[in-house]
Amino acid sequence: MSAHLKNGLWAQKGGYELALLYAAGAFALALTGPGAYSADAALGLTRLWTPGAAWLALGVGIAGGAANLLARRPAPAAEATPA
Repeated sequence: MSAHLKNGLWAQKGGYELALLYAAGAFALALTGPGAYSADAALGLTRLWTPGAAWLALGVGIAGGAANLLARRPAPAAEATPA
C-alpha cells in the first residue's frame, strides 16, 4: 500500500483503494472468525479461535507490516553515465 500512497486513493490513478479493500476484508474476517463451512470447522479447530486470538493475529500482521516498512532501504540514486 505504501507504494501507492503518492497516487491518492483511487485505483484508476494507481492509488491504494484495492489494497485498502483487501486490508478491510482481512480485518473483517479476522474479527468474525471461522464459519460453519470453513476449513477450521472441518478440522475441528474452531474452539481455538477466540477474540484474543483474532486480536493477536491482527497485531502480528500490523507489526509485520510496520517491520517491512522500517526494513526497506531507499532506492539507490541513478548513476549518470559519461557521454
